[in-house]
Amino acid sequence: MKLAYNRLTIDPSQGPSLLAFYQNAIGMAVLRETKTATKRVVWLGFPSNQESSALEFHIAQKCQPYEAIESKDTYWKIGLALQDVDLGRKCLLQNGISVTQPRQFRDIGYLCHFTDPVGYKVELLQEDFESNVRSIMSPDPQYPLGQPSTIGQITLRVKSAKESIEFYNNTFGMRLLSRQSVGSHFVLYFLGFTADILPNADINAVENREWLWKRPYTTLELLYDESSTTYTSASEDQHGFEGISLEISSQNQWDKTLALCRANKLLHQDVYFSEIYQQNCFQLYDPDNVLITVIGSFTKNK
Repeated sequence: MKLAYNRLTIDPSQGPSLLAFYQNAIGMAVLRETKTATKRVVWLGFPSNQESSALEFHIAQKCQPYEAIESKDTYWKIGLALQDVDLGRKCLLQNGISVTQPRQFRDIGYLCHFTDPVGYKVELLQEDFESNVRSIMSPDPQYPLGQPSTIGQITLRVKSAKESIEFYNNTFGMRLLSRQSVGSHFVLYFLGFTADILPNADINAVENREWLWKRPYTTLELLYDESSTTYTSASEDQHGFEGISLEISSQNQWDKTLALCRANKLLHQDVYFSEIYQQNCFQLYDPDNVLITVIGSFTKNK
């Protein structure tokens, strides 16, 4: 199984500048696009890394824009993992993009942040801590950031860490790879589809973190803040975060996952043929009302 797509909706007027931003400033490429009667869908990602998630932009006219409330929105950001954050930031600044000053954030990572033209948050996260940086002396001109990158994290805020972790683990088999405390009540959890062996079996171990930032696949990052138990998301008639998509490439795994969702009455929509994905899909919501579309990537017919 794979954490495949991060689904975001934008207005048609925002499409050209946003797609150009991710291609020209970040180095993503259009992986695929399609049209339906009501929208245009464009997938952007890094073609050289098939394990990384991609961004799925639904370009559609909606009734009203969605104004995310800082720290109160279910969706937070994507994180781009790369070798040299200072170089990546320098390249963004040269393209006229405002980026925060990089810093070593506790014992978590060396990072900085910026927003895309629509306002969606993006983080640059270095593969190594600041003290262990492998600086790039000769930027690679084929990459706008001077180096290859991957979508390392899709970050969501959750009202109950225990409930969310159990849901993703029991329903889809996502493993909890790392638990990272930030202060007295702010904790980050990283889940992924992998059988990789952790350097240290203790999920709280700091030594696992640099290892995790170097993984080629995208992890689901869950932010739990015990002082906040209510988060908001865009409604169906608003632009904003639409949810995530998972891919299943095995008929056996598809059958088992679907049977479990049916038995536990989790389905929002049972199996249907998706005009967008051209595959069989089913949908369900996670405990924080994030819509999850599960795609059977082994199927091609209705």
